[in-house]
Amino acid sequence: MIAYRLIYAALLTANMAHPDEYWQVTQVAYSIVYSDTNVDLPWEFHPDFRLRNLIYPIIHTIPLYILKFAGLDTNMMVRVCPYLFHTIFVLISDFYLWKIGKLTVGKQAT
Repeated sequence: MIAYRLIYAALLTANMAHPDEYWQVTQVAYSIVYSDTNVDLPWEFHPDFRLRNLIYPIIHTIPLYILKFAGLDTNMMVRVCPYLFHTIFVLISDFYLWKIGKLTVGKQAT
């Protein structure tokens, strides 16, 4: 399951329909890490509106800062790294969904 999720995150995210988790967070995190004022932020994160908090994007700055300071921040790595980092949260949610399933419908059905 973990290998599937990592491969999915690295290679198959081009067709995903989850802009908040994949594209918007990456834009905001990139803007923070690289202090890039040319990044076209989603309107919810724009300084004039600030409708969304920065907690989730700030969490995604961690792997980008690591790449930046290690000198590994190539275009491909910057694009894929937040997806792989997000996989941690997906795996945690999968685990707890499995546990809830065991409690509600039993181990066989889960």
